[in-house]
Amino acid sequence: MIKAVIFDLYETLITEWENGEQKYTKRLIDIGMNESLFNKEWSKRREERMNGTFPDFYSCMEDIFNKNGIVPDKLLLEKHFNERVKAKEKAFENSDQNVLDMLGKLKKRGLKIGLISNCSPEEVAAWAGSPIAAFVDEAIFSYQTGYAKPDLEIYQLACKKMGVEPSECIFIGDNGSDELNGAKKAGMHPFHAKWFSKHWNNEKYSDYQAINEPKEILDLLFMSAEKGESI
Repeated sequence: MIKAVIFDLYETLITEWENGEQKYTKRLIDIGMNESLFNKEWSKRREERMNGTFPDFYSCMEDIFNKNGIVPDKLLLEKHFNERVKAKEKAFENSDQNVLDMLGKLKKRGLKIGLISNCSPEEVAAWAGSPIAAFVDEAIFSYQTGYAKPDLEIYQLACKKMGVEPSECIFIGDNGSDELNGAKKAGMHPFHAKWFSKHWNNEKYSDYQAINEPKEILDLLFMSAEKGESI
């Protein structure tokens, strides 16, 4: 019996994209390092940014600059940070009504709702003010845990906090970070969220059943329950 639905955040409950373009385009700020080199160094530290090895934006930037023998301009770094926060906040604005309706109906049916997001602190600075947050029983942010999807531990942590077994959960995400395979290995029932994919330039693929509209989650759960079928 399914007792909980656990979601990914970006490109599942919220999106950074609209009509093929990002909602907020960050201003290019000269931070005192070659842009190509910086992008390479930033990407190289993604896992450490997600799992909390770097507790915040500035600790990661300090490491990048130190490893490359450059003294950072703190004022420029602050401007770069502010642009990053603005870009991420934009994704939380104007929540998709179809998503909100779906979450509300799941709650009315007595299902627990969870969230597992690979993120650094500035990426979820606007979370508490989002209407989506009111529907979520447990929000697991990777930087707070020491783990990141697809590590089994982060799925297990979510289940423990929600008081459910992995087999009692479905996991829904856009398949970033190999999250659907991670959920499967953890014992959950993964499904591929595609309702925001029409806005992207590059769609993610998987072998898991696609859900093309939020309302299809309700059909999937409740029609199966009425027929006495398992997910």
